[in-house]
Amino acid sequence: MIPFIFSRVDKAGADFEKIMEEVFRLRFKVYCEEWGFEDPTNYPDGLEHNEYDDVSDHFIIRSTNDASIVGTARIIFPGKLGYPVAKHCSIDPELQEHVFGGIKDAKIGEVSRLAISKDYRRRIEDDAVAGYAPSLPDEERLVNEQRKCNYVHEFYKFLLLQSIELGLTHWYVAMKRGLYVLLKRVGMVYHPIGPEVDYHGLRTPYLGNLQEIRRGMMKKDAHCFNFIESQML
Repeated sequence: MIPFIFSRVDKAGADFEKIMEEVFRLRFKVYCEEWGFEDPTNYPDGLEHNEYDDVSDHFIIRSTNDASIVGTARIIFPGKLGYPVAKHCSIDPELQEHVFGGIKDAKIGEVSRLAISKDYRRRIEDDAVAGYAPSLPDEERLVNEQRKCNYVHEFYKFLLLQSIELGLTHWYVAMKRGLYVLLKRVGMVYHPIGPEVDYHGLRTPYLGNLQEIRRGMMKKDAHCFNFIESQML
């Protein structure tokens, strides 16, 4: 059996509210209890959420072992609320225009609220998935294909392909230097567009061209990228 399934949450689905409650509960555990980025007293119901959730598409990682949601992220779309990165960071217009490279109809989404269950973060980082029942031949092939990829990187690739499919051209993201370096190693090239600020720790605003990121990730791991893309067809 394939250990994880990635999907976009269907806003029109009958189980939308139930799924989002599970997403918000996971975010509360990660952002409030484990990382301390948000004040848990602001969420007495144990569900971490904010005004940007209504103008976002939400994505999940679901374990095929028990169908639980073990990871999530959202992509915030342009609208009246703007972007959190613009609210909390100082963006240099010249640096941003340089990344756009003359594109006049750029459509930006901001990737935020990436949260992975603590238990699965450990498994993902170790890239060790074990203990699954014997598979049918086709299932065994899929498991072997997935094991060649790091699951966090797989999720980023899934988000990238979904974003391109949704018509986005660029991503905003505010991240620490360490994450920037790790993502760069797997071909995800982001460009700094402002100074470092103290926002949940020291973070820098970045802008990424999705096609440039796609090329970079393909160059680093075409096998894994093509496999994920094939599963979306």
